[in-house]
Amino acid sequence: MKKIFIFIFAIIFFLTTGCSSVTAESVNDKTAPQQFTQQDEKSGKALAEKYITALVQSIQKNDFNIIAPYLQVDMLSMRQKKSIFNEMCKRFALNGKIVSYSLLEVIDQTLCRDYIWKIDFEKQTSSAKLPTIRTSMLYTIRIVMGDKTPEIVRARPIQL
Repeated sequence: MKKIFIFIFAIIFFLTTGCSSVTAESVNDKTAPQQFTQQDEKSGKALAEKYITALVQSIQKNDFNIIAPYLQVDMLSMRQKKSIFNEMCKRFALNGKIVSYSLLEVIDQTLCRDYIWKIDFEKQTSSAKLPTIRTSMLYTIRIVMGDKTPEIVRARPIQL
């Protein structure tokens, strides 16, 4: 009886897991990431600068519409992004007012570039011993070259 059960189980296993043919999918050259040229480096950095400037302005003014044009998502995701933006504004507000931001490094990831920015905050305290607190945070923007134009595929604070 045990041998029959094992035999039936083996047959069912082989029938359900049989071979399947894998077909090669055609790659759409328009959406496939491309390597960066020297000109792409300049346009990628310019896009990263526009994005971080819009991000800082949108946080300072608490206005999601300033950063929204840089977010390439559908409307459902746009609502989710707005919710995430509001949470990020609350989190950034704990650090104080944004006083400056600067590009620290560009990391070459072959098919993309990570632009690492330092955002400086200053917060007033009620203490006479320490009137202001200065803090910094890192923010990364990942850019790929798709169809000869730079595209932001990820932007987020770096957790230390």
